[in-house]
Amino acid sequence: MFVVVVVVVVVVVVVVVVVVVVVVVVVVVVVVVVCDVILSVLVRSGMKESTEEVVELEGVKYSVFQELLEFIYTDKMDDLPLDHEDLVYLLMVANQFQLERLKEMCEKVLATSLDEDNVLNLWELAGAHEAQQLQRLCLNYVMRHWAAVASKAKEQSIKIPQELQQKRDSLLS
Repeated sequence: MFVVVVVVVVVVVVVVVVVVVVVVVVVVVVVVVVCDVILSVLVRSGMKESTEEVVELEGVKYSVFQELLEFIYTDKMDDLPLDHEDLVYLLMVANQFQLERLKEMCEKVLATSLDEDNVLNLWELAGAHEAQQLQRLCLNYVMRHWAAVASKAKEQSIKIPQELQQKRDSLLS
């Protein structure tokens, strides 16, 4: 009886290991295919990048590009010390290359730093780069901290966007 239990346990462990290996292989293949699609669009598009030996991504800092490549190959955000500005650019680049998971990861990290100093800029950034989760979190922050946000905006001579005021007014009525 003991031998049968051991054999069943070994078979279950082997099946689990095989399933995990298959999942990892599928994820790697998907990542490689995504990278290939992005690069082939640049190389085969008839744009200047298709004839150049070196493809430059203008306006993308090395640290942001390094994080982008890290994500493409690992499906993770590395623990690189990205500052707030780099994280904003990473979100923009993720949106440009249609890397939705990376964009969502950036949104989550940026949402942890919301305060009255940056919420209006992040709300506009989120709207411009289709970051609905971040935009919703910014709206929630503004609603909860309206007085502080309005005071900071007045202090910095920043106008609260009309659309944001209308959303607030419609939620309050």
